[in-house]
Amino acid sequence: MFKQMRNSKGEKGFTLIELLVVAAIIGILLALAIPNLLKARISANEANAAKMMQTLRDAEGEYFEQDLNDLNGRDYTDQIGPVALGTANTLRDPDGLATNELDSLIDSSFVGADEAAGGPTGQGTAGNACLTPKAGYCIAYDTANAPAVNNIFQGYGWTASMVSFNRTGRNNYAVYTDGVIRCDLEDAGTTASGQPGTYTADVTSPGCN
Repeated sequence: MFKQMRNSKGEKGFTLIELLVVAAIIGILLALAIPNLLKARISANEANAAKMMQTLRDAEGEYFEQDLNDLNGRDYTDQIGPVALGTANTLRDPDGLATNELDSLIDSSFVGADEAAGGPTGQGTAGNACLTPKAGYCIAYDTANAPAVNNIFQGYGWTASMVSFNRTGRNNYAVYTDGVIRCDLEDAGTTASGQPGTYTADVTSPGCN
C-alpha cells in the first residue's frame, strides 16, 4: 500500500516561475561576466607577451655588454638554447659550461615557447616548434627584419605571436636593438593546430603604450 507523501505543515517549495526567474538572472550575470573575464585574460596574456619582449631585450643587452660567452668581444645571439644547459652562445647558457644557471639570462619557459623551426616568416614544423607557448604566445628570432648579428651598430630582433586570435590575445609584439617594444594587431588569425600566427609586429610597428 502506497503512502501518500505530503509536505509537512508550513513547508513550501519553489514554483516553476520562481525557478525560471532565478535561471534568467543567472544567465544575465554570466552573459555580463564571461566577456569581461575573456578580456581580462587577453589583457593578462598580452601584458605577459610584452614582458617577454622586455626580458629578451634585457637579456640581449647583458649578453652584449658583459661578453657572457667569453669570446672577448661584443656580440648578439639569435639562439634561445635548449632546456638542458651546455649549448654555448645562447641566452640560456652563454658560456656553455652547463655547471649551473647562474649565467642564464632567461628561464627554461622561454625554451618551450621558441619557434626556432619556423621563425617569424611562417609556422614551425611539427614536433619542433613552440611546444609549450608562454602565456599563449610563441617567440622567434626575426630573421627577416633584424639587422645582421655580431655587429656593434646592428643587433637583434625578437617577435611574439599568439596561438589563438581573440582568445589568447589580439596583438603581436616585437623588440629590436633600440629597445622599443612594438605591437601590431594580428591580421590573419592563426591556424587550428595551435601554431603561432603571422608575426605581424616588426621594426615598422608603433610602440605599445
